[in-house]
Amino acid sequence: MKSLILGGAGFIGSNIAEYFYNMGTEVTVIDGLIDKTGGQKKNLEKLNGKIKIFFKKIEELENLDELLIETDLIIDCMAWTSHIEAIENPFFDLDLNCRSHLFLIEKLKKIKNKKVIFLSSLIVFGGNKNQVIVEETYPNPIDIQGIHKLTAEYYFKFYSKIYDFNIVILRFPNCFGKNQLIIGKDIGLVGSIIRDSLLDKEIEVYGRERTRQLIFVDDLVDIIWLIVQKDIKSFLQFNVSAYNIPVLHLTEKIVKITGKGKILLKEIPQKIDNIDQGTIFIDNSKLIKFVGRLNFTNIDEALTKTINYFKENLI
Repeated sequence: MKSLILGGAGFIGSNIAEYFYNMGTEVTVIDGLIDKTGGQKKNLEKLNGKIKIFFKKIEELENLDELLIETDLIIDCMAWTSHIEAIENPFFDLDLNCRSHLFLIEKLKKIKNKKVIFLSSLIVFGGNKNQVIVEETYPNPIDIQGIHKLTAEYYFKFYSKIYDFNIVILRFPNCFGKNQLIIGKDIGLVGSIIRDSLLDKEIEVYGRERTRQLIFVDDLVDIIWLIVQKDIKSFLQFNVSAYNIPVLHLTEKIVKITGKGKILLKEIPQKIDNIDQGTIFIDNSKLIKFVGRLNFTNIDEALTKTINYFKENLI
């Protein structure tokens, strides 16, 4: 199998590239190394000389058509994941979470019967608080990123019928693990807590009861591998989540593992509450039925591995 990974030098994309290569897949990566996205050459250092790598935006790659034609599987990991910064810079978010995917779709109209996986997000469900979320739950995005992710989903759904390609939309929650961003204003919930803990800072936790859905990157990549082994036809959507955990409990686990940091309970600021997804519950049953199994790493083990990654790379 020949796989083309768009955004393959980023956090999740680089993990997919390494996993797929180790499973015997011929891997090609395209990544524009765009500022703030997490795309970094160092994430692919272990794969240098083993896979094809193009450090260009897809809009600027002259041989993109050729690469699309010769590949069996396209994994679209192109994204920007900063929720708060997206509000301040919506056109940048539009380019990375919407327009880049539409550019890919425009290219696919010339190439029939391709298999595509688009990595979306549970953020598209937005304000469906205190609900069990299934694939058919009505989306209700409450921030810019959610709006653009959902729009990209609709593009794929509409054009897959017209252009005759097969697409899987995979919606997942806050992801953490090796190769994730460790610097910047918004590096994800787990990353932010780990970084503050290792720096022995006060860690602000908003409320005792707020919960979050999480997934470890190793488990997400394994799920993607399981999906591509199946017969993908037309348009499919799947939701997935591994851990449903109170933020306070998560922070306590991290502080216990690192032995550093102090927890400070506070009221949630209005600015954050306005885009807070709140507590939701994810039904994984449709995905389990499709792939046959879901095995998730013990959360303490997953957090320990991620903390060790931060220790090795945090300066």
